[in-house]
Amino acid sequence: MAAVLLVIDQVSKLLVYAYLPRHEGILVIPHLIQFEYVENEGAAFGLFADQRWIFMTTTTIFLLAAIVFFIRSKTRSKMVIYALMLIVSGGIGNMIDRVCRGYVIDFIDFVFMQFYTFNIADCCVVIGCCLLVLYLLIDIFKEAGKGKNEQTE
Repeated sequence: MAAVLLVIDQVSKLLVYAYLPRHEGILVIPHLIQFEYVENEGAAFGLFADQRWIFMTTTTIFLLAAIVFFIRSKTRSKMVIYALMLIVSGGIGNMIDRVCRGYVIDFIDFVFMQFYTFNIADCCVVIGCCLLVLYLLIDIFKEAGKGKNEQTE
C-alpha cells in the first residue's frame, strides 16, 4: 500500500509538472478544489524556504525512526501500521522531490477558504499523524479506564 501511495504521489506530481502552467489554477470542483502548480521550497505552509538540507536531514531521521519503531515494536495494531505506512510513504514522496528538484510540487488548493496548496504526500503524512494521535489517545483512555476499574474493586 505504501508503494502504491508513493507511485500515486509521484505520478500526480509528474502530470502537474508536465501539463499545468505555474500559478495557473484549473477548477476541479467549482467553489471547492482547484489544481494549481506551486513549487514549495519550504516545509509545511511554505515555512523555512531554502532550507532543503535541514528538511532532508530531519525527514531522513524521522523516516528511519518510523521504520525502526515498526520493526521493533511489539504492537501489531492495524491503525499503527497504517499510520506509519502513510507517514513513511508521504515522507519519501516529498523527499524524492527535494532530492531531484530542490523543491516539492504542490497542487491541491481549496478555493473555498484561504489555505496553503498541498499534495498527495502531504495528505498521507497528515492522515498518518492523525491516525497515530488517535491510536495514542485511545490507548491513554483504555489505560485510564483500567486504572479506574482497579480502584473500584
